[in-house]
Amino acid sequence: MRDKSKLMSEPGEMILEVRFVGESLALHGIPIYELGTALVSIQRMVNKAHLAREHRWKHGSFPARGEREMLALQIGARRRGSDWFGLVPLFADPTAHAAIKRAVDYVMSGLTSYALGTVLDKARSESDETRRLVIGAIHAETVNIVNRIGNVGGCERIEISFPDPSVPQVVTFDENSRDYVRTLEKSPYLGATQTIEGDVFRLDPSRDIVEIWTPQGRRCKVFLKRSDFDLVRYGQTHGTRIEVTGKPRLRFGAEKQTFNEFEGTAVVLLDEEARDLQ
Repeated sequence: MRDKSKLMSEPGEMILEVRFVGESLALHGIPIYELGTALVSIQRMVNKAHLAREHRWKHGSFPARGEREMLALQIGARRRGSDWFGLVPLFADPTAHAAIKRAVDYVMSGLTSYALGTVLDKARSESDETRRLVIGAIHAETVNIVNRIGNVGGCERIEISFPDPSVPQVVTFDENSRDYVRTLEKSPYLGATQTIEGDVFRLDPSRDIVEIWTPQGRRCKVFLKRSDFDLVRYGQTHGTRIEVTGKPRLRFGAEKQTFNEFEGTAVVLLDEEARDLQ
């Protein structure tokens, strides 16, 4: 069993820097509640990004105890005068350090899209499905962070930076980006590629939409390109089953990541014989 006391990180091993900026913060520190909320949100982001990289994240999931320990961050340094905090891994384990850095890379990529106001475009165009998943997964934590701006304590701006000398990154949130993040609630973004199936019960030729009932009893609108819609429309009789590959339309801020809209990229018609073999 390892001696944890010998693995404690040294303050110089900075993994993230967080700065709360405001004129009044030159006179006093950031209130405990504001600081705690922001730091806990950052830790949750790291945990979610790690699970997403491991293809194990879904709404409500969290790392096992050993993983939470491996990913844990602590305050390694602080500077007063617009409060600055340096975050370091809890343990100076090379494996833990590497895992945190990989997760932080995904977190910073997602936070950048929030700060620049490009979340919806990024969530649709990002080719890396894990990065796209992380963008949606960290929405609630991003809201918790930006809500510190203009709240108790006089924080006017928050800077989060990844001080890696090879790829330094700085994300800045102000009142404008705070308001942008807040407006995203319930906005759609695309989830990871998957395959669904269901029985067709309605066709909308004007919008190339096929509505299905899934085996789980859920109603879902499937958006198709014209050729795939025509395949469903003319290739089988009303009420038969189809299999669709594509991406679900999820919602920022939704408590459960279920969906009732799906953007299909490929369709397979399931005949009666194929259904009987399932």
